[in-house]
Amino acid sequence: MKYTLLLLLVLYCCSCYKAADIPATGAPAYSIVATEYDFRGAKGSIADTGLVLTVNQNGSTTITLDFSVVSGNPANYSFIFSANSLPPGITITPDSLSFLLNYSSYLTIAAYTDTGYHTVNFKMYNATLGTQTYPVKIHVTP
Repeated sequence: MKYTLLLLLVLYCCSCYKAADIPATGAPAYSIVATEYDFRGAKGSIADTGLVLTVNQNGSTTITLDFSVVSGNPANYSFIFSANSLPPGITITPDSLSFLLNYSSYLTIAAYTDTGYHTVNFKMYNATLGTQTYPVKIHVTP
């Protein structure tokens, strides 16, 4: 009886374990700021749900993504950036990057699709932090 209770206690404790309960240690915190080069006013963090990048229909725009350390030591922590869930007719070049913080890169967004708002997922992956997904709106104008 006492071994049965002990076994049940161990099983209960193990079933409550979640990897998310353990904080990531050592990995740096970062920010990602997007800036459009045609100065339509879009400049801000991709973590901000209000950020909208504007592209002319059947055209393209170039943006800069600045990946910056907010806190922590970035040494030996590689990151992978990717653009996913692209709607038909929208392309992003390059669609993935691998780098160490602090890093800056140009992206070209081309839109050969209907006008309106489209959502693209920008994802950041780090072995310690896992994957963070940032939905970004792309406004295709006539």
